[in-house]
Amino acid sequence: MARRRKRKSRGLGVIRYLMTVAACVVLVVGAVCLYGIQLQNRQTDRVNQELRSQFHSAEATAAAIAAAPEATEAPAAAENASPATTEAPAAASETLAAAAGQAESFASAFGQAGNAATEAPETATGAPVVAEASSPTEAPEAASIPEEAPVQVAEADTRTSGDDTSDDSGILPVALAEGAEPEVTPEPVLQEAFVELYEQNPDLIGWLKVCDHIEEPVLYRDNSFYMDHDFYGQSSNAGAIFLDVANVPEMNDDSLLLYGHNMKNGAMFGDLDFFREKSYLAKYPIISLQSAWEAEPRQYAIFSLFDASMNKTDPSYIRIRQFNFDTDEEKLAYIQELQSRSIIDVPLEVGAEDQLVMLVTCSYSHDNGRFLMVARQLRDGETAEDIATLYQ
Repeated sequence: MARRRKRKSRGLGVIRYLMTVAACVVLVVGAVCLYGIQLQNRQTDRVNQELRSQFHSAEATAAAIAAAPEATEAPAAAENASPATTEAPAAASETLAAAAGQAESFASAFGQAGNAATEAPETATGAPVVAEASSPTEAPEAASIPEEAPVQVAEADTRTSGDDTSDDSGILPVALAEGAEPEVTPEPVLQEAFVELYEQNPDLIGWLKVCDHIEEPVLYRDNSFYMDHDFYGQSSNAGAIFLDVANVPEMNDDSLLLYGHNMKNGAMFGDLDFFREKSYLAKYPIISLQSAWEAEPRQYAIFSLFDASMNKTDPSYIRIRQFNFDTDEEKLAYIQELQSRSIIDVPLEVGAEDQLVMLVTCSYSHDNGRFLMVARQLRDGETAEDIATLYQ
């Protein structure tokens, strides 16, 4: 009997020991995971601060260069002084030629020396070489503009020489009139504020600012890579903000979809939850979205915020991946659905001609849920200050 009790006591001791070890393992694993999350959050914050610093620094530099007055008087003065400069050597050559009696040979030697001087552009002073009027200088290639920048190519004229291009009056269209040059769509130019970041990641297409806490570069590759990679391509739970692959990188679709994680530390779209409060929406009613190839950012006014499920069988389901609409009626029906679902009533007029932008992040109010915030672009004549009065 005593032996049984002793065995039972030993068995309980082993169980307690194993339970203690298991609890210690759980605590250690939990501490390691928590430390890893903290490191990940710190890395995300560091990357975000670094990107914002680079962008705003480049933006300030570009603005300072654009605001600086162009030195137009100096070239003009140099141009006016050039005839006097050329006349002086000519007078000197005539005097020396007359004195030596070798005008022809001296003129030839001087001409060779002059040609040699103009053919050496790599001088210490960097003096510009003036091209002859008969041979216009070609525009230099912009080395700072990456080749990957989206280019809008004008549609080629596929008509053959045998096609009848005249109208009933027998007059050729203006585009085909004799001597008229075909219209060429200008090539987009990467803005100076984006050059440094674009060289580090050519997936960069824009810059998004929602409030003081949400300001991120917008990337474009596919709908998976930036779910778990940051701007530099490093593995990251926070990922990055990216445009739906079904949109075009020029961002000229009827509706733009931008995705970002709902991080607990507020990274990416983690702070969108603050917009559920009307007072916060009234403080930040405008979304700024700048294309990397546009000089000025676009501004959008928020008009709808709501939770939804991405499960088609759920009553709260909504098909958000609608990028272009065949008719105005189709787009207006979509807009009305967005407005009817909003948790905050915003008296903002939205029409079929307005471009929409939708911010998409995770939500735990539904199975496979999303929190959606939708805005429409400001129209001509509208200002952010005027629109902000609607939210008060």
